[in-house]
Amino acid sequence: MPGSDLRLVEVVWNDASSAHGWHNEEDIPPVSDVRSVGLVHRDDDNALALLQSVNRTEDGPGTRTANCGNSLVIPRSAVREVHELIRKEK
Repeated sequence: MPGSDLRLVEVVWNDASSAHGWHNEEDIPPVSDVRSVGLVHRDDDNALALLQSVNRTEDGPGTRTANCGNSLVIPRSAVREVHELIRKEK
């Protein structure tokens, strides 16, 4: 189930940037440091996937549905730091 362990984290990661059109070399933008907060959906060697919102419903005995809002998948190579803010067991 998405976000099932309800681990809330802050991730510090490097984002790419770009500049369009003609400009001087010194005006090329640097890599951006970004901070994002979310519920961990997936954490593996390839990526860290965060969800902003999770809505779970009980559809019947033993049947649950989860809808997720606003996901962010950060390539593992871009992740610099992960700070656990809250963890609520299942």
